[in-house]
Amino acid sequence: MFGAPACSNPGSKFIPTPGRDQRMWYVPDKGTSAATALVAGTAALVKAARPELTPAQIRSILQSTLRDLGKRGYDDMFNFGMVDAAAAVRRAIR
Repeated sequence: MFGAPACSNPGSKFIPTPGRDQRMWYVPDKGTSAATALVAGTAALVKAARPELTPAQIRSILQSTLRDLGKRGYDDMFNFGMVDAAAAVRRAIR
């Protein structure tokens, strides 16, 4: 629906999935792979707020509500920014 996410997750020690390391139940993760769950969850919240939105409209809302971090615009560390679920839902319902 959205292709590869171009955003980052909120922190470098995000713990999204059960770990493969027998000493730990969870493993720290970061980057766009970790952000995927946050983007999908935010998309679901936006869709729940406005079920009639198309995938393209949801993508536009997500992209327009990213919080720019680091260098202005795209950068290798934060991509286009961090997903902001509250801002995305607010945008969807106005």
